[in-house]
Amino acid sequence: MQVTGQQQRIIDRAGGIRRSTVDSSRQGANKQNEATKADHQESTAMGQGQNAGASAIHSVRTAAL
Repeated sequence: MQVTGQQQRIIDRAGGIRRSTVDSSRQGANKQNEATKADHQESTAMGQGQNAGASAIHSVRTAAL
């Protein structure tokens, strides 16, 4: 079967729509990954701060003994 010029333009346009949808999905996934990474870094930093605080409290208690 031979495709006419108009049919080919429709096929090309549909392919472009699919590609742009995939690109949008990837961009959304990348933004979500970046947000998750930032949340993880923040919680890690808070955990490190808590560990430092607990260590300082332990040092004070040990010194008091």
